[in-house]
Amino acid sequence: MKQVKRQEQHFAYGSVLEALSHGLYPDRKHILREFVQNAYDALADLKRTHKGETLHPIEITSSPASLIIADKGVGMSRNEVERYRYLGYSEKKSTTHAGFRGIGKFSAISACDRLIVTSSKIGEAKTYQVEIDAAGIRARLRKEKNPPLEPLLREHSRVTERAERPDAHYTVVELHGVHKDAQQLVDHSVIRGYLIQTAPIPFDPGFSFGKVISERLHQVDPRFLEISILVNGSPIYKPALKDTSHPQFELILAKEGSSDEVIAYGWFCEHLKKGQFPNDGTDMGKGKRHPHSGLHFRTSNIAIGDSMLVRKAVWHAAPERAFYFVGEIHVLDAGVVPTADRTDFEDNESRSRLYDRCGGLVAKLNLQADLNSQQHPVS
Repeated sequence: MKQVKRQEQHFAYGSVLEALSHGLYPDRKHILREFVQNAYDALADLKRTHKGETLHPIEITSSPASLIIADKGVGMSRNEVERYRYLGYSEKKSTTHAGFRGIGKFSAISACDRLIVTSSKIGEAKTYQVEIDAAGIRARLRKEKNPPLEPLLREHSRVTERAERPDAHYTVVELHGVHKDAQQLVDHSVIRGYLIQTAPIPFDPGFSFGKVISERLHQVDPRFLEISILVNGSPIYKPALKDTSHPQFELILAKEGSSDEVIAYGWFCEHLKKGQFPNDGTDMGKGKRHPHSGLHFRTSNIAIGDSMLVRKAVWHAAPERAFYFVGEIHVLDAGVVPTADRTDFEDNESRSRLYDRCGGLVAKLNLQADLNSQQHPVS
């Protein structure tokens, strides 16, 4: 009797990769954030495990068709570089890392032709490189109806190694052949403007209250870390707005009247003049209000959404007053988890509690703005 060869079964196909790489990140700037986030995690791991090591800036270099993100963090071993090709695999934890799903790294597949990652683990005298042929993957997806996902990733990537100094530790991510529809990724002004709003960078040295705010955040948030970032050789900072009051601080508690569980910590400065902070003509400025005004949610010192998220989620009464202030709400509750694109938090009980408890802060700020506005002359 002739034995029938059983056809190999596959349970995931190439369209999944296409949907995840493009569908989850329609705003191409979020691709940059994913790699900056990974660099931040590598530096945070270095700080935790090798306390004597100096933390060097993340360096971002753009050219007309290429983007490079380099860090001198803890680096990756051979096994970790091999697993870099795995979709959805990650050993990171949401309680200690900004990125933890293992999906964001594939966001670049839809935006460039080649993705190259080179890394050396601290203490290992080797450097490893994984090269992913994004153009080849897309060509297969156009040619074949349903290519199995695992062979697709395996056949269009390769890992190599070479000797390296044992004291070297770094990761360099290179996106080559950046597409026309992703030119935001190589536009110097767009990169700077976006990272100023989202990245875990220090305050502008010209902001007189930056030091005291940073010291408070270090005391309250064990994950708080500021990392310098250079964009084409120049440092970027969280912006300094003019005419700000001395900062005020607010513990956001799980239950009113109880100090047992702090779920978030906020700081804010009020505009010393009447009304909203005015637009000063900075990059990304649109309309009359300052583009960096308002309150911003952050986890691991990385922004979640923008000031409109706080405005829509919790500032229901007198919403225009949201932009009478500038500040941040650092989320400490591990149950409040960012969505994959980090424009909001996952809809769960912890998020509902956070938004509800932030309502108390908003009521306080509205009252403060009302009282102060009565003291300002009409301009």
